Amino acid sequence: PDYGPSAGGTRIRVNNLMLDTSDQFLPSIKVYLGKYQCPITRIDPQMNAIECLSQGCSNDRERLELLILVDEQPWLMEKTYFQC
Repeated sequence: PDYGPSAGGTRIRVNNLMLDTSDQFLPSIKVYLGKYQCPITRIDPQMNAIECLSQGCSNDRERLELLILVDEQPWLMEKTYFQC
């Protein structure tokens, strides 16, 4: 989804990432919404997708950029935002 409650708890799914989801890379993948880590709840290798659960935001108008890191390096993707 593009938005969720400021309390957090929104399940966010990012598809078509073409990530190497082999066991050696799984621990190095992190997802952030702005400065908040979005804990990964599921990685679906067949769909090249990651699901994470949003954390709380400081207000309900906050616009957070989605960032995926692999080995602490940004994964290049189109800028995507989530609105609290």
